[in-house]
Amino acid sequence: MYTLLDFDGNLPVYINFTNGKKADNKGAYELPLLKGSVIVAD
Repeated sequence: MYTLLDFDGNLPVYINFTNGKKADNKGAYELPLLKGSVIVAD
């Protein structure tokens, strides 16, 4: 699951579920990031 949170309200603005066979770094490329976004990976 890849989740993009709104920094001001900590609410999810984008969620992408996969079957778990995709590498994390590949799925992260699909996140619609805005200029100035901060990315944290766990």
